[in-house]
Amino acid sequence: MTNLWLNVLNALGLAWWIEVKTDDCTYFFGPFSDQADAEAAQPGYIEDLEQDGETNIQATLMKCKPSQLTDESPVEEAPQNPALVYIQ
Repeated sequence: MTNLWLNVLNALGLAWWIEVKTDDCTYFFGPFSDQADAEAAQPGYIEDLEQDGETNIQATLMKCKPSQLTDESPVEEAPQNPALVYIQ
């Protein structure tokens, strides 16, 4: 039942995601059913990126529906993604 609920939340753009920006890439990790689950998972993703040599890591928790999980465009030049829906 949990996976079904998470799939519904994600389809509606109501699931929580961790957006992690580095100098070279933007990553999305998720989906998570609630903010607490995303917060609990966030340090592990950041640690993995640090071990891979990434620097200037900035993480943000948000409700959204990313169209892709990795954008390798430099963060400064990353195009606006019209398929990415931010929920306030």
